[in-house]
Amino acid sequence: MFHLNTSNYYNTIQVFGLCFSGTNFVEWTIANNFVDIKYNNINCIHTNGSLKHTKPSLDYCKYAIIIYKHFKYWSESCAKYNKFHRPSRQYWDDYYKEFIEGTHNLDKNKIYVIEHSSFVKNYHEILVELANKFNLRLCENIVQPTHRLDKGGANVRQTKDIYRHYD
Repeated sequence: MFHLNTSNYYNTIQVFGLCFSGTNFVEWTIANNFVDIKYNNINCIHTNGSLKHTKPSLDYCKYAIIIYKHFKYWSESCAKYNKFHRPSRQYWDDYYKEFIEGTHNLDKNKIYVIEHSSFVKNYHEILVELANKFNLRLCENIVQPTHRLDKGGANVRQTKDIYRHYD
């Protein structure tokens, strides 16, 4: 268990995923397509980082969306956008396993696990499914990001770079 910098944070939906797996994409989607959703950046003391990159939990949220990319695409994103060496397959397997295993003990009615590519390709359908599953209200006009996203977390913005999906 970890401790948050403040005990006052609680999100309607919390996004979880490895770095470079699409968490900013999901955060932008939540902020721009659902009505009356509370979503804040939550930082953890023990990791000095964001809650969204820790093991999935319902401790600080009502619902959770867990997003992931297949190794090939995740590794390419890490190398391209983080400018560090390409992570090994073993590193991904170990890290990914921890994330997915973290979902096994969670209430399946309160979590949604999605692969990034499927979310991008089936955007509208996924949002309707999320709204129905979590009893949320969608905005009248669903908007999918068309540009790359910055690293703003709950305040993520589209950049000037056009988004190109990898397959």
